[in-house]
Amino acid sequence: LEVTFDVGFDVEDITEINALRAAVNRLACEGPNGLLHLGAQRIAQLQEDVRQRLLRLFTKSPAREPVVPLYYDKPNKWNQVDVSHKMELVQKDKEGKSKGVLYQLHPITLLNM
Repeated sequence: LEVTFDVGFDVEDITEINALRAAVNRLACEGPNGLLHLGAQRIAQLQEDVRQRLLRLFTKSPAREPVVPLYYDKPNKWNQVDVSHKMELVQKDKEGKSKGVLYQLHPITLLNM
């Protein structure tokens, strides 16, 4: 699935999207620390965090700058950005091990290279 946008995204937007993904992951993938072991108040707090993050993404102020949509030369191909221009983000648990997640965080593309 390819999506072309008519507004600009910056590192702050990607950071906010990743924070939203991490918040959803906390609700869905925390194993022994997951929803089955949390009280109703804590679950409501996590849900409110996700709701607020979604609202911030959709109602950003000031509004994102309009841009001409960019269509790439190789449609239906993923990962068209050179790997050396990406800053990978790895999610770790408290012991420093990689943990299973529902939503992988987006790598941040290094700008001005």
